[in-house]
Amino acid sequence: MNGRPVATVKAKGAGAWRSTVRVHLSQGINEVEVRSKTGILLRELTTTRTPQADTAAVTVQGEDTIRHGTAVVNTYPDGSGSNASGLKGVGFVGNGAGNTFEVPRGPGFDKPGDYNIAVTYANAELSGRHDYNPQVVDRRLEVTETGGGSAYAYFRYTYAWNSFLERTIPVRLTTAGGSLVFGNPTAYAPDIDKVVIAPLTVGTPTTSPTR
Repeated sequence: MNGRPVATVKAKGAGAWRSTVRVHLSQGINEVEVRSKTGILLRELTTTRTPQADTAAVTVQGEDTIRHGTAVVNTYPDGSGSNASGLKGVGFVGNGAGNTFEVPRGPGFDKPGDYNIAVTYANAELSGRHDYNPQVVDRRLEVTETGGGSAYAYFRYTYAWNSFLERTIPVRLTTAGGSLVFGNPTAYAPDIDKVVIAPLTVGTPTTSPTR
C-alpha cells in the first residue's frame, strides 16, 4: 500500500478465494500492489469503507498539543469562513529546532508499528512578487519519535491561512512511549488544525473460499 508492506494472505489450495485486509487509506489516490512468488490470477480488487474501524484512529486537536518555542494557538473569527475544527489551530511552528508541538503517546498509538498521520493544515506562503504568477511554496513538516526515527512530508498551497486541507505522513514507530514531535528546524512548517494518528492495519487478514 503506497510502497509499504501491509499483509501476507494465503489460500489453502486451488480454487477461488477472497482475502480481506483492513487498511487505513490516505485521502486522495492510493497505490495498491499485489505480489505472488508462485503466481495468482487476480479477478478484482475492491475497497469498502468500514465505519466501525474509525475508532482505531486517534484525533488530536492542535490546541490540545504541548507547544514549544514560538508555536502558538491561532483563533479564527466566526465569520472568517475557516474550516478549522473548533476555529483554532497552531501556527509559527518551525524556523528553528525548538519551535515545535508535541503529542504524547496514548491509547491507540502506544505500540510500535506502522501508522499514518493525517495532518489537517494551512499554507498560504508565497515567494517573491508577481502580479500574474505568484510562486507558491510547499512547506515541510517533520515528525520525530522521541527515542525513535523521523519522517516528513511537503504540504502544498491552500490559498489562505484559514483554509485547511489534509496530507498524510506515513511513519514507523519503534517505541511504545516516545512522544511525537512536529516541526521544521530550517524553515516554517504549515499551520496545523489537527492530526489524526491511525494504525496502517487493524485486525487479522482473512481468506475464505468464494464458493
